[in-house]
Amino acid sequence: MIFSALVIGKVLKTVCEVMQAALNRVQRWCEDHGLSVNPNKTEMVLFTRKRTLPGLIQIVFFGKELERTNKVKHLGVVLDLH
Repeated sequence: MIFSALVIGKVLKTVCEVMQAALNRVQRWCEDHGLSVNPNKTEMVLFTRKRTLPGLIQIVFFGKELERTNKVKHLGVVLDLH
């Protein structure tokens, strides 16, 4: 299963909260349907021009804190920060 989520906003804290809520819904749906997700294969990219990230909240998915990466490959397309 391939899942993508995109959250756009100006306030980083709000963006993080909305993303966490979306991932919580995905996790509940998977659990309700007997599916699991390997959080080690889950990637997160934060596209921003800001050098400092006040308001950044750690995102947790299936009990694992997701680490930010500089690029992600989705259906053969590479999305990166540059």
